[in-house]
Order: sequence, then C-alpha cells, then structure tokens
Amino acid sequence: MTATVMFRRASVSAYLAIPALVLSGIFLALFFGGVGELFGPLNDVFVAIALALLVLPAWALLGIEGLGARGSFRVLTWLAIGGLLLATVGQLLLVAGVIPLEASFVTGGLGILPVLAWVIAQGYFGLRLGLPSKPVGATATASIVLAALLTLASGVAFDPATLLLSVALLGALAAYLASLGRVLSDRARARGVP
Repeated sequence: MTATVMFRRASVSAYLAIPALVLSGIFLALFFGGVGELFGPLNDVFVAIALALLVLPAWALLGIEGLGARGSFRVLTWLAIGGLLLATVGQLLLVAGVIPLEASFVTGGLGILPVLAWVIAQGYFGLRLGLPSKPVGATATASIVLAALLTLASGVAFDPATLLLSVALLGALAAYLASLGRVLSDRARARGVP
C-alpha cells in the first residue's frame, strides 16, 4: 500500500470511528439507565469497533514527516497499536462470552495505557511543534484533561459532574478524531489522491 493510499484509508477510518464512539456512548448510557441488558454488549461491540478503527490512523501517523522520525513517538505508536488490538480483542471476547467482565477490565486496562501515553504525545507534539497539527494537539490535550477530570468526578461519586464530563469527553474525542481525519485527508490530497 502506498503512503498516499494509507493516508486516505486512515482518514476514512478516523472519521468512521466517530459514529462508533458516539453509538458506544449512547449504548452505555442506555445500559446504565436501566433500559435493557442488550445495550451492554452493544456498547462493548462499538467500543471494539472504535478501537479497531484507530489502528490505521495510528500507523499512518508514522508516515508524517517530522513526527514519524521521532524515536519516542514511533515507540509509543507501536505500543498504542498493540494496546488498541489487545483492548479490541478483549472486548470481542467479552461479547462472545469467552472471558468474564473482570478479564476484560484487564485487557482493556493494559490496552488503553499505551494509547493514553500516545494521545498525550500527540497533545505535546501538536501544541508545541504543530505535528501532526495544532488542532490534533489541542483536542488530544482536551481529551486527556477531561478523562482525568471524569475519573476524579466518578471516583468521588459526584454524579452531575460525571454526566457533564462524560458528554464533554465524548465531544472532545469526536473532535480529536475529526482533526486526525482532516490531517490524514490533507496528507493524502497533498500526495495526489482526490
């Protein structure tokens, strides 16, 4: 696959992750709202889809000049890709009934840690150097800050803040994915793919 085609496919993948993410959030809210047990597995499936859709954009970022050449970012990106795959498989095994919920917490937790470090790196490089772009850096940073605040609010069981921060985090993640999709689309266009 040429770099041009990879950027185009990675852009589409980032954009497709947005509805998967939003649907997972809706299904999670319905599940915890007591609407029905079906929404728990639906949430798990759409979380797995969103995670899997991030693999190609992560890989494509390695092809961006100035960013992919940074050794620390390369290492974090490959660890994030492994984490995305681990968390995706864990979610799907949970839905299939192969592993219990507790085991999915382990696969999800281990999988998401390198992804968080990778997103933090995008925030740093994006805001400081404009790589891959300032909007990616800003939305990545906003997502990390909101995730930390949400963790704090849910840890102290402050339900109104938890709800507001959950919605804000979903919006920030969608904005991050849109920014990432835009950057990758621009790279594809610059290389001659309409």
